[in-house]
Amino acid sequence: MSITACNSILMHPSSPGVFMRTAARLFVLLLALACHLAFAREFPTKPLRLLVGYAPGGPSDAIARAIARELETELKQPVVVENKAGAAGIISLEALTQSPADGYTLGLLSNSTTTALHFGNKPLDVDRRATVLAQFVATRLILAVNPKVVDVRSLAQFIAHAKGKPGLTYTSSGQGSPGHPGMELFARQKGLQFTHVPYRGSAPAMQDVVAGRVGIVVVDASTAAPFIASGDLRPVVTVSTARAPGLPDLPTALEQGSWRSRSIPP
Repeated sequence: MSITACNSILMHPSSPGVFMRTAARLFVLLLALACHLAFAREFPTKPLRLLVGYAPGGPSDAIARAIARELETELKQPVVVENKAGAAGIISLEALTQSPADGYTLGLLSNSTTTALHFGNKPLDVDRRATVLAQFVATRLILAVNPKVVDVRSLAQFIAHAKGKPGLTYTSSGQGSPGHPGMELFARQKGLQFTHVPYRGSAPAMQDVVAGRVGIVVVDASTAAPFIASGDLRPVVTVSTARAPGLPDLPTALEQGSWRSRSIPP
């Protein structure tokens, strides 16, 4: 996870309560507009906004609200969380870069946004208008299925199933999110055809997967965990280069000699 602010006064590495290790294991960026004016000592004198690029109920939202509570304790001012979901966080990032550069608007964005920004065609000049302060959460992506829709238990079975049903639908947390290009790369490597159904975050994506409207999802392990425990979701393979701490028995695709996903973080 990465935190950015107009000035490191908003969040300093010596604040242990803020640099938490969350169960979400989400690779998140907390961004704020870059400031050219020094803060007065009395900063802040009014509430702050924390923009989130995903829908309520997902891992980004949960982490944002935890960080907001910590910031309120540190800064003695309310921190209002605002969900601006869509386009893998680009909508939230755009709102962030258009906000006044006064330090009162922050943004919580995942690495899905950096991926979407890289592949998109709408420049936002993020390097000039935002500053990264710290990174402290990593993600583990997994490929999982609704067993009532796609009844497979291994990557080999999944590949065989997909070959027999071209155009299978799968979902992710948004267009350009890490699961999206990763799945497309996998399909190209294996000669498969999938149809991507993007959502405005992991929470709404999981709702439709559990409901059986979409049978396949690429999602972070922490978001999938309760649905795996209930039997609504079945993990097939860890997409990241390292196994998920919460699913130590689920092998990676690299361990199975498939899905050369070096671009997806561990």
